[in-house]
Amino acid sequence: MRSFWLKDARRVVVKIGTSALTANTRTLNKTRIEWVAEQIAEMRRRGIQTILVTSGAIGAGMGRLRLKKRPSKISELQAAASVGQSLLMKMYEEALRPYGLPAAQALLTTDDLQNRRRYVNFANALNALFNFGAVPILNENDAVATEEIRVGDNDTLSAHTAVAVGADLLILLSDTDGVFTADPRRRPDAERIPIIHEIDAETMRMADESPGGYGTQLGTGRLLTKLKAAQTAGSSGIPTALAHGGRRNSAIDILDGKDVGTFFIPKGERKTGKKRWISHALDAKGVLVADEGARKAVVERSASLLPAGVRSATGEFQTGDLVRCVGLDGVEFARGLVNYGAEEINKILGMRANEIMQTLGYHYADEAIHRDNLVLVENG
Repeated sequence: MRSFWLKDARRVVVKIGTSALTANTRTLNKTRIEWVAEQIAEMRRRGIQTILVTSGAIGAGMGRLRLKKRPSKISELQAAASVGQSLLMKMYEEALRPYGLPAAQALLTTDDLQNRRRYVNFANALNALFNFGAVPILNENDAVATEEIRVGDNDTLSAHTAVAVGADLLILLSDTDGVFTADPRRRPDAERIPIIHEIDAETMRMADESPGGYGTQLGTGRLLTKLKAAQTAGSSGIPTALAHGGRRNSAIDILDGKDVGTFFIPKGERKTGKKRWISHALDAKGVLVADEGARKAVVERSASLLPAGVRSATGEFQTGDLVRCVGLDGVEFARGLVNYGAEEINKILGMRANEIMQTLGYHYADEAIHRDNLVLVENG
């Protein structure tokens, strides 16, 4: 089962958590960083392009600032990240140097993923780094992040990165051996689940109710965030593997198809770059309510969404913005890039194409959202 998804992997995103890098201390573990570098070098030898999403900056900063526990204030987290980021990158640079691989740092915020132009530039920059033989090392820009612009955690960031660059595999390295039937720290009889075909409500509930969610006090990535990351990647046809980052060859063992950790089978189909962004941009600007006929046309026949089938529009959006499409029951069935702004849409609700010009005095398109700019959502 694993080999089917791994045999053609040529681009891999690897995320490693704070707990795995620090061995649950407040100091970066040099040996573990060297293990990461060693595995990246092996992937490069195999012709696999690797993007590393790394936590650890705040944890390293905590150690350098002699903080006994993780700060709760954003300003203090920013300070710890500022101190720790340089320490983290220095260690990666030194660990990769023996293999002739330059370390290339990139810090991101939510804005970089929501804005279509930045999203494309981000993907293009990564491609350029690969051409130069460098290793892209990504982290959330905690030093300037606020509650409003935080991606939230590096599990989420790694999943959106995998989607952005069209990765063939997402590997999450943490302080757990995978997903278990119960919290293994409290239940010695808990069994590891080798393969998950679908992340259902019961799996999510179990992860959410586990004390700490298999998480640690140094990091933010609970098991629940890892399952959500696997869902995000999987909806774009990208498999995810979760394994222990405190073992020397975890990522290579995964690529070799060994029975380690938990492997998540993707549910969705591979999408083009633009449709990947539409699926996973973090913030829609508005909502279009479609009647049942329009919803069925989009879902069952891959048709465009026409103004004739739109009942109402809410939100402050302009031409080209991302909007959610919901049915009369309020359930989202698609999202896409709208051809008209909110004020215009509300003027042409229920109208056919030949009526748009008469009403607005101009005509951008026949469709409210063209099918090429529409993506179905999972619950549609």
